[in-house]
Amino acid sequence: MSLILIHSPSPAHADMLEAPDDDPGHAPWICLRHRLRAQGDDIATTWRRPGDLDKAAWILFMNIPATLASPVMALITHAVAPLRGRRTETVWRRVRKLSTPPRLGLFLWEPEVVMPENYHEKLHLQFDCVFTWKSDLAARGGLYHPIVWPQPSGLPEPANPAFAERRLLANFSGNKHSPHRLELYSARVEVIRHMEARHPDAFDHYGFGWSADYPSWRGPAASKFDLYPRNRFGLCYENMQSVRGYVTEKIFDCLQAGTVPVYWGAPDITDHVPAEAFVDRRAFTSTAEMIEHLLNMREEQWTALRDAGQRYLRSPGFQRFLPAAFARMVIDGLAATPFPKCQPGTDSKPLS
Repeated sequence: MSLILIHSPSPAHADMLEAPDDDPGHAPWICLRHRLRAQGDDIATTWRRPGDLDKAAWILFMNIPATLASPVMALITHAVAPLRGRRTETVWRRVRKLSTPPRLGLFLWEPEVVMPENYHEKLHLQFDCVFTWKSDLAARGGLYHPIVWPQPSGLPEPANPAFAERRLLANFSGNKHSPHRLELYSARVEVIRHMEARHPDAFDHYGFGWSADYPSWRGPAASKFDLYPRNRFGLCYENMQSVRGYVTEKIFDCLQAGTVPVYWGAPDITDHVPAEAFVDRRAFTSTAEMIEHLLNMREEQWTALRDAGQRYLRSPGFQRFLPAAFARMVIDGLAATPFPKCQPGTDSKPLS
């Protein structure tokens, strides 16, 4: 039996692999747990098995460990580097000092606008296997293996208020900033300010880090799934634009709640979600033009978009974002990774 350990920088994710089977938010990891255990392997987080680093066949890191990035970069890109980096650094250094080191894997979850160190390719060479949603990297093969941003399963049927009963637009996002030229944080703020100035009664705004300076802000949201159906549209701007394959939970949260997404982010979004299921922000020259389009949309047009989204969620196209497909991608990627010729302990068999 092989042991796989997953290391997340935050103890908040310590129990992500121990969640009950009916927890939809952790469904991708629950599915991976079941698939591995069914083939005789085990999986846990380093937070729950800190003494088993030397017993692991694989240790998989969530994003580049802070200790691999330059001190200046870690300071700029990690608001909580002293808290978040210490644990990652300890685990990384302990692993590197083992006489028979495990094989090392990396998930590149965060985009460059959040963690630029994730895309320093020399750092990738410290790992045996790199999982990425970034299409251009995944297409290279070899070290790189494709994944998607996995989505929950088992959600109940969403509420479906009448068109006339819904407010126009909802936004769920944290108050974040970046100097990166492709960031979309400022584009979200532009929409928020536009709605506050011109259509305050048609807008709901939730998330962390905002203040009373934003009169539309309604505080953190307990559940997008419960709140989205109160609105016709959801603002689904990724953190970054123009990166192929960067399709996160934002558009899927909106679709699964029965609300029509207004999307901006991955240039290849229609390779993943059909164009008839969302409003494409790129079709408009300004925020004002886009909002005017939403305000003038007739009920039959909106219903057609919503219905297309619901059909998509039942289609094979969406299946590749669900837990079973994610588990298969991870297991296949680990199994396909050859053992380094010089690494001690290579007499063990890879995952099947």
